[in-house]
Amino acid sequence: MSMRIRAFFLKAVLPSLVVSLFYLFSHLLGHTLGIQFELFSEKSGAVSIHHTVRSDQFSGKDVIVVKTYPNRWRSVRFQVFSLASIKAIRMGLSKGSSGIKIRNFRLINERQNRQLNLTDELAHTASHDLTVTSAGEEEALLTVNGSDPYITLPIEKKFFSYAWSEILSNVFAVFLPCLVLFAAIHLWFEIRKPTTTEGSAASRFRGGWLSASIAICLILTGLSAYRISTTPIRGDASENLAIAFNLYKNDTFSHLIEENPSPTNFREPIPPLVTAIYLTMLDGYFGDFEYHDLLEGSLTYSVKLVNLFWIFWGLLAVFLVAEMASKSPSVGLASVFLSHVFFFNCPLWIDTLYTELPAAALLAWVAYLSMLSITHKSRVIKVLLGLLVGLLILTKGIFLYAFAFIISVLILLSMQPRGQARERLLGVAMIAIACVVSLAPWAWRNHTVLGSPTVSTMRGGGVIYYRSMLNEMNGDEVKGTYYLNGPYLYRLIADRIGWGPVRGDFDLGGRWARLNIGPSRFQESDRVARLGGHPEATISFHQKASAVFVEKINRYKEINEKTPELMADKEMGREGMHSILTHLDRHLMMSIPFFWQGFWSFAHDAGIPFLTSRVAFENLINFVNAIAGISVLYLFTAGIRRKNWSQLLVVVPVVVTWVFYTAVSQNLPRFFAPTHPLMLVALVLMVHRFSGAGNYFLERSHAQYKS
Repeated sequence: MSMRIRAFFLKAVLPSLVVSLFYLFSHLLGHTLGIQFELFSEKSGAVSIHHTVRSDQFSGKDVIVVKTYPNRWRSVRFQVFSLASIKAIRMGLSKGSSGIKIRNFRLINERQNRQLNLTDELAHTASHDLTVTSAGEEEALLTVNGSDPYITLPIEKKFFSYAWSEILSNVFAVFLPCLVLFAAIHLWFEIRKPTTTEGSAASRFRGGWLSASIAICLILTGLSAYRISTTPIRGDASENLAIAFNLYKNDTFSHLIEENPSPTNFREPIPPLVTAIYLTMLDGYFGDFEYHDLLEGSLTYSVKLVNLFWIFWGLLAVFLVAEMASKSPSVGLASVFLSHVFFFNCPLWIDTLYTELPAAALLAWVAYLSMLSITHKSRVIKVLLGLLVGLLILTKGIFLYAFAFIISVLILLSMQPRGQARERLLGVAMIAIACVVSLAPWAWRNHTVLGSPTVSTMRGGGVIYYRSMLNEMNGDEVKGTYYLNGPYLYRLIADRIGWGPVRGDFDLGGRWARLNIGPSRFQESDRVARLGGHPEATISFHQKASAVFVEKINRYKEINEKTPELMADKEMGREGMHSILTHLDRHLMMSIPFFWQGFWSFAHDAGIPFLTSRVAFENLINFVNAIAGISVLYLFTAGIRRKNWSQLLVVVPVVVTWVFYTAVSQNLPRFFAPTHPLMLVALVLMVHRFSGAGNYFLERSHAQYKS
């Protein structure tokens, strides 16, 4: 009995205590400040809000912008987080604002909800360019009379004093569900443990490590929350946010922000759907809000916290993949820490709403279930694998072309001993059917509403066309592609041998002008040509492809086509594919610089302490990037040579993603981002192999992986 109690303590109670203590220290060291008020303006404008941990220094980095609407009250509510005590808040008003009213201004944290007396607070805190026309205890009228109007509100230190009874009750609220979770894991492994002494010990061992890994993943996920900021959501991520907002507000899947948005299919559905569910769960907390509040306003930070869901599940999948491939929990934990540092803790991926983070988490789970489908005969696993592949396709449409075929072939080769063709084919059929089942509702919706069952429209054809156009790059532009997307050491060498840029290269008449999508003398003329649908008048490749799209849309509108965007995209896809197949040798040759462009994609904002030199930091990132890529290729070739299909499935998702993105897209660096966690797993596995501790894992034949 004492052994059982000891095992329960180590595998259930101890991990729960560790997570609870992390929660406790995060509250003792971290400071949360909620700000809530109502705002009125006679004109459209904006209010920018800063916070500082020093009395007189405000940074422009973590600024929250609240948009004002003419003659309308709006409720503003948001939170700021800091590891140091927040000393003051500064509210800056638009230069042309007039008739600004503020009322019911409250400061909130876990322990206090204090309403400010505006008569006292505004008497000495407004700048010289802002006049407090009238002020009562709850409402104040402000008038802008200069170029720099702002209010500075100091916050007393006692506002962040601790109420231990509340903190301990919250710690208990964290401890209890963790204890239930870890106890369930412990009991599961105890019930299902093999009858042999060796198998029983292995089962208990794996159960304890799983509980420990979940606890560590929870803690690392909490740490990632501190890397999320209030910076605005931009680019493609804003379209994912718009879809989530419309799902939440209007029950419509549309990227159009208008009063009655019409249904569209511009993005894959899973990431926006998860964000919309998150918004619904926090409906009461967020209160009334608009799209702008989520995009670059008071709720930008809050909506980005949905990424913690993907971070936790991604980290857990990394542990399971690495542990299963190596049979070493320490390798699993090393992979978790490495993937957290170089991916799951990088603002480039977690401080936005791009689909790379969800795709990375799902890709790791696909790899894990693929490995399980080899080592276990369970049909449930194969059904789960098919469903998960479908979800991955609904997160990144390009996986439709890759995994439905590759995973099925690998399972077909390795699932059962030879001579059991019927069982092999049944397993493949179950995976395929489950995948189709997960895709069917979305395909049916698109077919009935938009007339096309594709995963996402108005993008695929244009991407293929753009890729075929880039095959026309000349020698200088190829050198520019290598230079612009290469590591620091390569750029240093290129500068020495004359391959680097010189003044005017990116401007009109420059040798790299067609690669430029940023500021230039032809930027405005390119924009006008794109909007008018005149590709012959553009300079840059990017604007030319967009102008072709607009030109085709206008042509289909002239003949009253119901879906001109969809038809234009399909036509561009046909033309692009025809060009690629006609000049296949050129396309294959140009795939080399485009693979190079996508390969050097590790984020350069990883939080690595004690490394202050920018050059050293960049070289370290590039080194890890290179070794991880080499590890993938090594494990891929070794897996094929030794017919080790379980090992191969760790890196096949990476290789297939590389091939497809390089072949059919312009391969922006972020396109390879979903493969980063598995690349880092491959790196740890290769180190484990060559360290001598993992010699056995590459030597094991396929037959040894069957249960």
